[in-house]
Amino acid sequence: MTLITAEAGYASDEVLQQKVIKLETKIEELQRKTTRKDKSLRDDITKIEQRVKINGFLTAGLSTSDSEAATIFNEISNDRVSTQADSILGLQFALKINEKADATVQLVSKGISDYEANTEWAYLSYKINDDLTARAGRFKIPFYMLSNSIDVKFVYPWVRLPVEVYSLTVSDAEMFDLIYRYNLGHYNFKVQLLAGTSTDQQQISTEKLAVDSQISPGLVVEITRGNWLTRLGYLRGTVNISSPGFDTLDTQFANLGIDPLGADKSTTTYANIGVIYNNGIYQVLSEAYDLSFEDTLAPASRGGYIALARRFGDWSPFISLATLKTINDSDRDDALQIINQELPSLAPIAESLFNVLKTTQDSVSLGVRWDFSPGIALKAQVDRAGNFDNTPGTFAVLNDDQGLPTPLTDKQVYVYSITLDSVF
Repeated sequence: MTLITAEAGYASDEVLQQKVIKLETKIEELQRKTTRKDKSLRDDITKIEQRVKINGFLTAGLSTSDSEAATIFNEISNDRVSTQADSILGLQFALKINEKADATVQLVSKGISDYEANTEWAYLSYKINDDLTARAGRFKIPFYMLSNSIDVKFVYPWVRLPVEVYSLTVSDAEMFDLIYRYNLGHYNFKVQLLAGTSTDQQQISTEKLAVDSQISPGLVVEITRGNWLTRLGYLRGTVNISSPGFDTLDTQFANLGIDPLGADKSTTTYANIGVIYNNGIYQVLSEAYDLSFEDTLAPASRGGYIALARRFGDWSPFISLATLKTINDSDRDDALQIINQELPSLAPIAESLFNVLKTTQDSVSLGVRWDFSPGIALKAQVDRAGNFDNTPGTFAVLNDDQGLPTPLTDKQVYVYSITLDSVF
């Protein structure tokens, strides 16, 4: 009896051992499969990381002024301390499609636009060869030296760019361009040839203008050597400008043989020149522009600035001087003389709008930047605008009881700002 039980026990142990061996084999196979899947997943993640890059920028700020006349571009006034005027959040996605092609998308949310997210960049670029790249899609019109970094406030010393030059709110367009880069000794050249169309709004004091423009051609040349960058830009095209405040008058102007306030396929030219010097301690930036129209009473304008920043460790105090002035006043003076003779009842309204279109302003900006952490900077700035010469400058004046804009009563306006800028 005992012998039989032992033999049965031995048989049972052998079966159990075989089951254990099979189970261990299955576990090893499962581990190998899991390892292969983990490696495949890691490889896929690595490929995605190599193809997709995500960058971002952020600005949070506080701004106010000593005038009830709000600034045109960010509505800063003495009504309150604004937390939206300079605040902005942006995300940029760059996808490598293949060895030659890339896609770029930039989403921007601005406090001044109630943090509504807008697609400001959405374009494809194709590398034709080592020197020549083609792009097509939506991106910034290169009006300015800092067009590509207008919203990335961390990269420049000021709280905001000088409004005397950076005054065109029409900045994004559907475009095609060719960018050619080449070196000649110590000089590096970048030549950009472009064409495109845009539809946007331009603010001129109390008037919001619908602006449809077509750029063809546009040419930008950048030359760098050592610590210096020089930029030359020239854009030519046609523009349509309309506004409820203009349309009613333009019908009557046409009957008087006067050029309209608005524009219908008006030939427009824009020229810009800029210089940057940066040796890591001293930074000098200067820029000027000239904007002109044909067959319209919309005024031509010129503006410029020069800025100096000096770095002391993490601190960089800066000063900036800027100026802006509309020109071709004689065209509107001649039109007003005809209106006074032929239709005097229209003269007060026409004169009021003509005055709104005029812009003269000089400003001085003082501030300091503190780079207290990598990728983060705290800025404080005071702007003093003046020399308005009986124009509204870059401020939205109030309307009277008849709905006509009143003159700017301030002799000078101070704007106070603090911002926290970051890139990531």
